[in-house]
Amino acid sequence: MYNPPKEYLEALKKDILEALKNPKTEPIAAFDADGTIWFSDVGRDFFDYQIETNYFPGGKSLNWNDYQKVEDENMERGLCWLGEIFAGEHIDALRVKVSEFHEKKKPVYIPLQKELIKFLKENGVQVYIVTASIGWTIEAGAKELGLEPKDIIGIKTEVNDGIISDKTMKPVSWAEGKVDALLEATGGKMPFLVSGNTISDCHMIELSTHIKQVIHGVDETSAIYETERLALEKAKKEGWHYLDYMRHECSLK
Repeated sequence: MYNPPKEYLEALKKDILEALKNPKTEPIAAFDADGTIWFSDVGRDFFDYQIETNYFPGGKSLNWNDYQKVEDENMERGLCWLGEIFAGEHIDALRVKVSEFHEKKKPVYIPLQKELIKFLKENGVQVYIVTASIGWTIEAGAKELGLEPKDIIGIKTEVNDGIISDKTMKPVSWAEGKVDALLEATGGKMPFLVSGNTISDCHMIELSTHIKQVIHGVDETSAIYETERLALEKAKKEGWHYLDYMRHECSLK
C-alpha cells in the first residue's frame, strides 16, 4: 500500500489547526465511508454476507439479481432496498450480525484517514461518517475509529419498538442527499472539513468551509473508477487536498 509522505499529513494537520483558531469555524468534519475511510465497500460486502449466511428476515431468500432489478429502475431505490429487506428484524439482532460480519471481514482501512480522524477527535472536532450504505451495516467498522452509531449518517428505515420497518427515512444520504442529511444532523451548521472519493461526494465536499479532500484508490477495472477519476480531476482543478493511491501522488500545500 502506498504511504504518502509525512509532509502530506502534516499539511492537513496544519490546515486543521489553523482553521480551528477561527472562532467562526464550526468544529465539524464529515467523511464518506467506502473508498474514503476504507477501500472496501462495506455495504455491498454485508449483502454478500447475508447471501452466504442466508440472513434474510421473514424467510426471504435474495441475491444480487434481486437487487439489480431494483437498481436498474432507480439507483436510489436500490440503495434503500438494501435496508428495507431487514423489515421485521429487531435492531439488536441486526447489530449482532453486523459485529459477526466485521470480525470475519474487516474493511481495509486507509491508514492516513484513520490518523486524520484520530487527530480531529483529539482536537475536539465532531466527526461524522456520511454514507450511502445502510447506516447500521458500518457501525462495527466505525467503532474501530472511535465513532459511535450517533456519528453515522447512513440510509436507514424507521424503527418501531426495536423492530425495523420497510419505510426508508428521509433524506436519503446519497449524492445531493448527503448534504441534506449532514445539515439535518448538524442543525444547519457547516462542516469545516469534508472528505470523499467520488464525483457524487463532491456535493458534500463543496459544503466544507475550509478543507476539502478527495481520495482516489481504484484502478481502471473498478466500477467506480470513472467517478473517482472525475472527483480527482475536480480536486486538482479547484486546489483541494487530494491523495491518489494509484499514481502515488498527493497535494502538498
